[in-house]
Amino acid sequence: MRILYYAVFIVLSTVILKASCVCYYMNYNPDTAKVFFRTTCQQYADFMKSVFHEDCELRPFSGYLVLPFKTVDYLFIVGEGCPKGLFLTHSDNTSEGWETQVIYDWEDLAEELDAKVAVIDACYAGYIFDYEIKNVGWLISTSYKENSWNILNNENKNVSSFSEALRCKYENNYNCFVANFISNPCKEANINKCQGWIILKAINRWGWDVYWYDWEYPSMGTCYVNGHPCLWR
Repeated sequence: MRILYYAVFIVLSTVILKASCVCYYMNYNPDTAKVFFRTTCQQYADFMKSVFHEDCELRPFSGYLVLPFKTVDYLFIVGEGCPKGLFLTHSDNTSEGWETQVIYDWEDLAEELDAKVAVIDACYAGYIFDYEIKNVGWLISTSYKENSWNILNNENKNVSSFSEALRCKYENNYNCFVANFISNPCKEANINKCQGWIILKAINRWGWDVYWYDWEYPSMGTCYVNGHPCLWR
C-alpha cells in the first residue's frame, strides 16, 4: 500500500531544502481564480513554508503556457480538469459539455512537466497516467478518473480538500477547522483517510447526508502517486 505519507513527507524531504517551488493556478476566469484556484495555491505555499521552509511562487497558468518551460523541484498545478485535460476556457452554460471548451491535453502536460515532485490538483487528473511521463520524479494527482473536491477551511476560504489535508496532517498547531468537528483524524498516519474525513465533515456541515462508500463520491480520500493508488480500498 502506498500512502501519501511516503509520497509527500519522505519524498519531498529528500529534495534539497532551497529548491525552487512554483504553484500555477488556472486564470481563464479572474473571479474564479481569485476565490478558489489562487487561494488553493496559497494553501500549498503556506504548507511548503511551514513544513519545508521553502518559498513557493504563485503564478497564473497562462504564464506556464507562454514562457519557456523551467525545471523546478516542487511544482503545483491547480485548476479544473476533465477526461481530456485541463480547462483553458470554461462556459457558464451547465448544459454545455467540456468538448466545446479549449483544453490543455493531459498528453501534452505529461510531455511538458519537468520537476522532481509535481502535484496536479484538479478533477480527472489521473488520466495523465495514461501517457508516458519522463521528467517528473514523483507525480501526485489529487484524484483519479473522477471528480475531486473542495471545502471551506478555517478561514472560510474555498480551497481543495487535498491542500487542506496536507496542512492538517503536517503543520504543527494548524487549526484544522473541519476535521475537528468530532475528532482530528489527521493525527493518523493515513493521510487519505484524513482527507476523506475532512470532505465528509464539510459535506455534513452543508446539510448533505453522505456516507464513506457512497458511489456518487468515488474520489473521497483518493490520490495517485506515479500511477498507483495512494490507498487501496
